[in-house]
Amino acid sequence: MPSETDCQKYWDASDWLSPVAILEQWCQGDRDCWKAKSLALVSACERGEINYERSDGKTFEDPVLELFRRQLLLIERASFEAWVIKIEGSNPLNSPTRPPAVSKLTARPAWLDRGDSVAVAQPVSQPVPEPAIETATDAGKDDQATATAKVAPRDNNVLPSVSSQALTEAFRKRSDSYKNRQWWQERLGNPGRYDGLMEARASKGQPNRGGTRVASTWHLATIAKWLINKNHMSRERVINVIEIHFPAHDSLIDSI
Repeated sequence: MPSETDCQKYWDASDWLSPVAILEQWCQGDRDCWKAKSLALVSACERGEINYERSDGKTFEDPVLELFRRQLLLIERASFEAWVIKIEGSNPLNSPTRPPAVSKLTARPAWLDRGDSVAVAQPVSQPVPEPAIETATDAGKDDQATATAKVAPRDNNVLPSVSSQALTEAFRKRSDSYKNRQWWQERLGNPGRYDGLMEARASKGQPNRGGTRVASTWHLATIAKWLINKNHMSRERVINVIEIHFPAHDSLIDSI
């Protein structure tokens, strides 16, 4: 969240904030701080210590972590400030405290009151395949018996490619879901029009025999660098998305 700018007075007037706005002010770009405090923020919402809403206006049926990952979570400033002051003794948002906001929605999920077992889920890890094995398939029978398998060197693009839908849902460029899908569909559907994006495509979508279409897949490392280099997202935000949505790919973070 910006500080000492013309927009600061409007941030100060907001009763509801996105987690990203809070974490940018709270962590000041520290990646490890962002990761730890984002999970603490989600946990406090799950326990009912911080009030929250969905930005899409739907009822509370999804776990808080899922809302956070989909960037649908809105945090009530007053309850956040009361919670964080108990922990740190000060308000990291540097704004006057205020009474709780009036909400039309309950800030506590109904399933928390049904006696269900509640725990903050950890991001689901995506399987990482074994390194590719190259064998001497054209060798004669005698040679095959003694052929030595060669392990292909591992680089960022050996990691599993990700679908267009996964990119669209994780790297949100618009708060409105429809407009966000439009933004990504224009680019992923026409990568040749956007400098550096064609290289990110791992496989091109093709129609299958059933008449449906097999979606394109993309190299996450190249997508991440493209978003940063084209100033579509900050490096800190890209890293945060990878850590939350694509934890199996966190080895590529140091390269972007």
